[in-house]
Amino acid sequence: MQHPSSPSPPESVPELLQRACHDIRAVALQLQKFGLPQSRNDEDIINSLIDAAVASIRDLLYVSGVSVSHLGGRRGAANTIHATQTYLVPAQRRTIATLSKFVLSARAVLNNAPWDVGESSNHLSLDAEELERAVIDFVSIGRDVCEESHGDKGQRRLHGHLTASHPGLGKAGAGAAGTWKGFGWISLDGNEEAPRRSLDRVTFQEFVVHVLRVQEKLKFFSEALKGSHPAEIVTEAGKAVVYELSSLLLFLGDIHIARHVDIGPVNEDRLADGAQYSRTVDRARILVRTFEATAQELYDGAATFLATTQHVRRVELCDSWRGRDESYDALEALSTSLHSSLQLTSQNLESLLVVGEEQANILERCNRSPIEWRMSQRSLVAVSNEDLADMSNDRPLYHTTHISNNADSNHQRDQSLTPPPVTSGQLPGDTWLPVDDEDLGLVRTPPRTEKIRAFFGDEAPSHYLLSLTADTKPWYLRPNYDPAEVLIDPDGTVRGGTVPALVERLTAHEYSDPNFSRAFLMTFRSFTTLDELFRLLIDRFWIQPPPNLNSDELADWRKLKQHVVRMRVINTLKSMVQDDDVLEKEELGILEQITGFVSQHDVIGIPAAKQLLVSIKRAEYGRDPRKLTVNTAVDPPPPPIVPKRIELLDVDPLELARQLTIAESQLYQKIRPSECMQRSKQSKQTKADARDGVANFIRRSNKIAQWVTFTILCKDDPRRRAAVIKQFILVADRCRAIQNFSTMGAIVSGLNSSPIHRLKRSWELVSSRYMSQLETCGEFINSYRNYNNFRSTLATVLPPCVPFVGVFLTALTHIQDGSKDYLPGNLVNFRKRQKTSEVIQDLQRWQAQPHNFHPLPSVLVYIDESLRQFGDQDVSDIFWQLSTEREPKEREEDRLARILHESGFF
Repeated sequence: MQHPSSPSPPESVPELLQRACHDIRAVALQLQKFGLPQSRNDEDIINSLIDAAVASIRDLLYVSGVSVSHLGGRRGAANTIHATQTYLVPAQRRTIATLSKFVLSARAVLNNAPWDVGESSNHLSLDAEELERAVIDFVSIGRDVCEESHGDKGQRRLHGHLTASHPGLGKAGAGAAGTWKGFGWISLDGNEEAPRRSLDRVTFQEFVVHVLRVQEKLKFFSEALKGSHPAEIVTEAGKAVVYELSSLLLFLGDIHIARHVDIGPVNEDRLADGAQYSRTVDRARILVRTFEATAQELYDGAATFLATTQHVRRVELCDSWRGRDESYDALEALSTSLHSSLQLTSQNLESLLVVGEEQANILERCNRSPIEWRMSQRSLVAVSNEDLADMSNDRPLYHTTHISNNADSNHQRDQSLTPPPVTSGQLPGDTWLPVDDEDLGLVRTPPRTEKIRAFFGDEAPSHYLLSLTADTKPWYLRPNYDPAEVLIDPDGTVRGGTVPALVERLTAHEYSDPNFSRAFLMTFRSFTTLDELFRLLIDRFWIQPPPNLNSDELADWRKLKQHVVRMRVINTLKSMVQDDDVLEKEELGILEQITGFVSQHDVIGIPAAKQLLVSIKRAEYGRDPRKLTVNTAVDPPPPPIVPKRIELLDVDPLELARQLTIAESQLYQKIRPSECMQRSKQSKQTKADARDGVANFIRRSNKIAQWVTFTILCKDDPRRRAAVIKQFILVADRCRAIQNFSTMGAIVSGLNSSPIHRLKRSWELVSSRYMSQLETCGEFINSYRNYNNFRSTLATVLPPCVPFVGVFLTALTHIQDGSKDYLPGNLVNFRKRQKTSEVIQDLQRWQAQPHNFHPLPSVLVYIDESLRQFGDQDVSDIFWQLSTEREPKEREEDRLARILHESGFF
């Protein structure tokens, strides 16, 4: 086992010296024997001989030199190597200079044909002899230096190899990680420090404290993921988890378990209770192997968690309609896996502690010191050369979960991220394993797909690879629906399909599409009912095997299709229960039907079904129809600017913008996806009569615009009207600064309304500075090119933000009016639902984090009283009449006379 994988011995310096001298002489002998080259073939022969000589000397100079010290090595060793190199430098330079002279002489022979053959050969022979002497001198000097500097590191190699600091996987302490020290069973290098902590009760309690800290950070991290917080918040929470994980792994790697637990062969005759001690050793071996696997999974999970957190997508300009980052799903699975690994590692470490204490008690009864006994057993093992090699031939006692270290390949993990518990050293039987909603890679792909993956890398089109392997799958593992029942676009997205086929794709066993799942659960009411969906999911769970399968095919079908489909169904039901945006308040009666299904004998045995039951109980007792938001702002709220008097012009524009934002943000949080989809289908009269979250938000924006118009028109003097206009311009600009684009748009709408826009005498008193600010705010909500300016801005800002809702509603209306609900063949137009879902997910992205401002009750009451006077009735005619009274329309000659009079000419 070890011989084929061991590296070849290093190159011998005498052999390299002999080869270099041979190649040097070969060049001179070739020219002396055959003279100047007469053809192209002769020149190629000379060139190849020169190249061989240069390569031989290069290899000799490299191998004969001093080996490079380890990174981070001791300072004294580095100084010694530096001192020895000073002796080699002159000899090395002479060798290189002589080699250059030799090569130039050989090239001159090729390029100067008029030379005499005898004279050129003599020159080349002299240079060859001088080069040989220089090479031999360098080797003689380098031999003494290398013997002093190489030490136990060995000399340089021409062909590199990798050596592991740990034994094979069959040995005790096997594993690989940055701080992996083998728990005392691995012989470390001289510059590495062995584990210092002994395994006792104090050490175990300290480890439990570390575990609790990590679990606390993981809990906070999971809450951030479930709330669909933006990338920056998730990344910060992930950093806290990684920090605590790093501390825990450093602590874990510093525990010397070998000093406390004996797993070596036992000579029972040397102990009075030898049989009992031997049984504890057998149990300890199983626990050690289990502990190694769980610890390795913890190291791997931490590394994958770090990489995945670093690859959380930031929202870019082109991603304004993309919803929740796909990395969130991978991080949810990783956090669950880490939580399970922490529990298993803690349990196994405690079991090892108990076994070690039992062994110590037995040795004390036999008047043996535990440390001396273990040392004597190790020497016995070394003499017999048995070590623990027999363990490598045993069946693995624990199947670790292997997760790819590449964060961009999160969709190619194994089926389970949560390992089953291992108790009493026994192998787990055929149990239900939770399946993550990622691609399972169930069927080996042919070589052509591997070439595509190698060429495209992570951007390889997965849907195309699946289509290539479709014919290679066994017929009983293919989808049940007819290919004509689902239409797939070239990019792999679903264009349309029948409702049963869409449900089957939602719970497919071959792959998982998180975007498809989110869009389906958000829009299913537009093409089916909740009861029909529940029935189809239950039918899908009780999927039956096709007839005429042999025993092997039936086992494959149950493992690769039935098990995965059932887990997909349970995960879909779990998403429906846990996501507040799927079930409406009046639909919570479906929870009773789901409970009845999960409580069946054949279902409740699945661990995921038990988790679903817990989620149902929580939803029944603690569900709030409003989306809960958590203020994760690190900085405290800014101090409020308290006005002396509650008058419009006495309130600071920034503080007025803050107070408007508080109420606006609260209304924005109450908007639900179903309300957005319903509004895109409603008539104008139905929209006016609606009282849902979207209607209330729009109604408040209209009231703000009416308040702006009415407040300006209430002033009978142009200067006073201009002062109010300036105040509202400043408030709109401050709203833009704090990213309350909704209130900003409402104020700009009021300022640009016809009754206000025609007040020329008032606008003439507004300076260019204010007009520039108003123009900047107006550009944000300009509908030119489908609100392109606002979309560009929205793609670059970070929460908190209250966006201009008109952009989303306009997009939903265009989607609703621009395509039909069904395709030919009575297929659901799912592409239309997918686009609708993307728009709504972008709207939801800004609901995750509200603004953090201090409410001022006096200002809030003033705003509410000002807005309460406006209702749903149309007051545009009243405002227009009031505007004409304030500034009647005047003829041009009257206007010129007024201007001259105001200027003092008359």
